[in-house]
Amino acid sequence: MAVQHLTPEWQSWLRSNLERGCATSVLLPLLEQGGWPSDVAQDALAAACDPLHPDWLGPLALPRRSAVATNSSLLTRPQPRLQHNQYRCRDGTLVRMVMHHQQPELVLMLDVLSPKECEALMHGAAQTPQGQAPAAELRRLHARVEQRLSELLGWPLEQSEALQVQRYGPGGQSRAHTDFFDRSDPDHQALLAQGGQRVGTSVLYLSEVQTGGATHFVRQGLELRPVQGAWLYFANVDAQGQEDQATWHAGMPVVSGVKYLAVQWHRQQRCRHIGNSEA
Repeated sequence: MAVQHLTPEWQSWLRSNLERGCATSVLLPLLEQGGWPSDVAQDALAAACDPLHPDWLGPLALPRRSAVATNSSLLTRPQPRLQHNQYRCRDGTLVRMVMHHQQPELVLMLDVLSPKECEALMHGAAQTPQGQAPAAELRRLHARVEQRLSELLGWPLEQSEALQVQRYGPGGQSRAHTDFFDRSDPDHQALLAQGGQRVGTSVLYLSEVQTGGATHFVRQGLELRPVQGAWLYFANVDAQGQEDQATWHAGMPVVSGVKYLAVQWHRQQRCRHIGNSEA
């Protein structure tokens, strides 16, 4: 089932663009840019357009238009690169995929940051007074990490907030919460107007922690313990773009050691670099 090899979000994207009258020659490179192998993308397109194939997406119901909608404008949330167990980023970083939980969507990859990058981010946070912009060298490191996450997620860089480094000493924790904005909260309504919903969260673990400090997804009974250089991504909305109550999570108390995280929130729309919440 060629089309079924695509995730539900990409199936919806493919159907929408075919209904818009977009040429397969335009859609193929977009599928490949989204991380799908060329043979999978070609098979899916061929099946979707073939009335004799079981995966045919049906007659085109909408008027044909020539312009293709970009994947980020149609997709409700980022699409992490899940096709391979290892992936080499454009900057040369080789990352390892170790976990994918589908509902809610959680992705865990190792070696997304090198030990040197982790140390530099921790040192930079310690040397930068709160509220001040980081020095030029640290800004370049932040930009490199943000670009790497954008590539791994297939999500435009301008639709993500600025990377934030957080420190939790012994006893430090964050109580159970969700990262999406509450549409009924007037303060959150103002934030929603500046870039839309927080559709996903990236957490980079910068330090090892002797005891405690796990990220706990309370409704799944799932704990992820800090591993230096690891990256946790979770979607804050479901495949239809609705806020996902299954994403309640907490940062468990640090018992011994110090936990450093770098956190980035991904938004529905282009946003300014805003951020002052928990993760």
